[in-house]
Amino acid sequence: MCMRRIIRFASAMYFGVLVGACNEPRPAGFATPSPVPAPTAPLHTLSGLVTERFSGRPVQGANISIWPQQIPAGGWSARVVRSDGNGRYEFHGLPVVGRVWATAADTGDAFRYAYVQQCATTVTIEGDTALDLVVSSTADLTALNLGPPSTPSGSRVVSGTIYEQTATGRQPASNVWVGWDAFLDTVVAETRSDSDGHYVLCGVPTDRTTGLFAAPAYGNVVYATVDAGLNAVLDFEITRK
Repeated sequence: MCMRRIIRFASAMYFGVLVGACNEPRPAGFATPSPVPAPTAPLHTLSGLVTERFSGRPVQGANISIWPQQIPAGGWSARVVRSDGNGRYEFHGLPVVGRVWATAADTGDAFRYAYVQQCATTVTIEGDTALDLVVSSTADLTALNLGPPSTPSGSRVVSGTIYEQTATGRQPASNVWVGWDAFLDTVVAETRSDSDGHYVLCGVPTDRTTGLFAAPAYGNVVYATVDAGLNAVLDFEITRK
């Protein structure tokens, strides 16, 4: 049995029981101190406006996606919201994750998108942040690829022509989906080739070799890479299946 020492005060009106180190249950009413909670990391908001670059109009119902450029501990991954009737969007409860990709995408068939985001766009989440996104209408593919939207600093433009072999020889290929798949099926910049087979992408990093894709149809994809550097020309040769 665990030994207890009883301390008797001279007044004989109060007895204190000092519990020694043993495995006996604590007396009823004994309160276990609560652990001090660890500090909670602050959470932040990312918000902005989505507009179409030719008309300047806000874009309603765009899927706004963000992906961390480096997956942090804890597995924080992509998040998606939709732009409202005024073209505005908001992400709430974002941890500090550094730089993320941000895209505004149409939904449905990629070969029929009403608009695309030609420029890969990044933003750093270190506090509440504002970021406006610009998409381009695909109603006129020639105008779409005539020149890119404003290219972010520290990035470059990659452009070129999509060709295909036909019965009449090598010809430009139109309405081919072209883009940059940054990682894990994360398309951060995209366009469609025009009647001359021309395409333009921007916001492509200058400090790395970058892989682009050209797809005349789903399941029919051609990949090519462009070395690190400044603005570059990259042509594709495709075969329609």
